Amino acid sequence: MGGSLTGISAALLAARAGHDVTVLERGLAAPADPEEAWDVWPRLRQPHAFLPGLRRLLLRYFPEAYRSVLRAGAVELLTTAGEIALGCRRTTLELALRQQATAAGLRLAPATTVTGLDTSAGGVSAVHVSQAGEARWIGADLAIDATGRHSKSSRWLPGGVRVCAAAAKTTVWSRFYRADARPPLAGGVSECAMGPGWCWYGLAADAGVCSLSRVQLPGAARPGAAEFESAAATVPFARALLRICAPVGPVRGMPLPGTVMRRCHVPGLVLAGDALLTTDPAYGLGALFAVEQAVLLAGLLGAPDSPAQVSRRWDELTAGRYGRYWQWAAAEDARRVSCWRAGTTPAPAPVPRELAL
Repeated sequence: MGGSLTGISAALLAARAGHDVTVLERGLAAPADPEEAWDVWPRLRQPHAFLPGLRRLLLRYFPEAYRSVLRAGAVELLTTAGEIALGCRRTTLELALRQQATAAGLRLAPATTVTGLDTSAGGVSAVHVSQAGEARWIGADLAIDATGRHSKSSRWLPGGVRVCAAAAKTTVWSRFYRADARPPLAGGVSECAMGPGWCWYGLAADAGVCSLSRVQLPGAARPGAAEFESAAATVPFARALLRICAPVGPVRGMPLPGTVMRRCHVPGLVLAGDALLTTDPAYGLGALFAVEQAVLLAGLLGAPDSPAQVSRRWDELTAGRYGRYWQWAAAEDARRVSCWRAGTTPAPAPVPRELAL
């Protein structure tokens, strides 16, 4: 359920292992090229950091898609740690994975909305969908909920999904730009600056595209383009980026709920991607975790376990792997918001390396 980064990656790996997979995606069929993808997939038009760990996963498990994004203008960037990250728009990467899925003969069902789950047999055994005005049930041995941070599984299965949420809401405002030169970001693929009440970060992408984002406390009115760039110009790295860039879109806002983790105890269902763990984009780990979870899940699907056993083992595995990250991120979210409310600048707190690998 969900044909975005986690869903399509998990589907590709599961199909490779011999499983019969159907991808239910509410969006339209894949566009023809990266620029069309940028135009017709606006919900994916948010800044993303593709860190060295994600690049390694793509090279190992999805080399065809990796070569495709490089041909589309993605750039390999040396980080301050001496590793290679990937500058790429999310739409470009997802298009490459969709094209790889199509070439592999994967069954994709676009314009399909999931509206419910059948648990009458004691676990999830079918998915209810609506497509072209027609409602029907699709049987499933295992349902993977990769529908994102707005997953409805907790509503459909009261008591079956436990939500752990950090009460540290913020809002991120972002704008994309295009430059003729490589963006001058100190971290290669990214750069960040923190102040009293705000955090600015810049990310490099493909085809000369880059982005600037400002995270702040919720409640402020949407900034106009001039107001956004005037504030950005007070931050040295953002000011340097603005000198060589031209905007390619409006200022967009997105509310952030803080770090949220969900645990599922329903046989025949697993949560993945943002449906499992929603993380602040300022930490830059969402895309890495999405593909990492597809790889970890494929490992479980290779064992001769029942769907109920897979669901249980997945909950145990992710509770350990991402539970530690959730505890760190929830505390960091709360510390940062507390400082901002007090009008002070939080001290930098990089993600501990053992939690990001």
